[in-house]
Amino acid sequence: MTANREDMRAMCARHASACPRSLFETSADGYFDPKPSPLNTLRLLLLLLFTITPGFCTAQEGIGGKGPGRHRSGLFVSMGGQALLDVDYRYLVYSLQAEYRYVWKRKGSWLFQGWVQPQASLTRFNFDDGGPVDSRGHECGVGLGFLAERSLSADRFSLYMGAGTGPCFLSKGTHRQTDGVAFNSQLFCGMTVRLNKAYDFDVRTGYRHVSNAGLSQPNGGLNNSTLSAGVFRRF
Repeated sequence: MTANREDMRAMCARHASACPRSLFETSADGYFDPKPSPLNTLRLLLLLLFTITPGFCTAQEGIGGKGPGRHRSGLFVSMGGQALLDVDYRYLVYSLQAEYRYVWKRKGSWLFQGWVQPQASLTRFNFDDGGPVDSRGHECGVGLGFLAERSLSADRFSLYMGAGTGPCFLSKGTHRQTDGVAFNSQLFCGMTVRLNKAYDFDVRTGYRHVSNAGLSQPNGGLNNSTLSAGVFRRF
């Protein structure tokens, strides 16, 4: 029993020598215990995070050991307007979007992915017929779709294009589009740059159309050209 206790003390001493002394203190019986302070608890969690994450990312690095992992999640900020569109109104959209992607097939340098994207937006509507009206509201909804991505430059850089649609809710009606339930359809293309083993920077431009498939009137539709940027984590 005494020999086992001495072995345990020696093991604790070896492990403690590799950690910052501010994280640990020695108790009366020779063991090392965490100091009961929120700051040192945070330091310990950060130490564990940076110790575990590299191994986790390496284990999850590829599909069958090659290329990026199957799962990706990220957060976008997006702005939509009427640039390059021939319309007689202005409908501005400022969005915060979360996105999850799943790589369901890899063929050579191509990745084929499905995605789901919940979003919330602030909107502003004006039309140019001699008496502009400023109407402010919000949108919320979720989109589903697919995209095809081509990896370039040893998987450090990629280009992609995709499409999708899904239900959304408009809080304010206009002379073109009634409020309530509608559908948000989009086409887009983008670029991904790998930041490190786990994170990517993503920027995309696209086109979106909002209407309600004739469920109610008016249903003239609202069109936007969009620009979005965000960060993704692969796992």
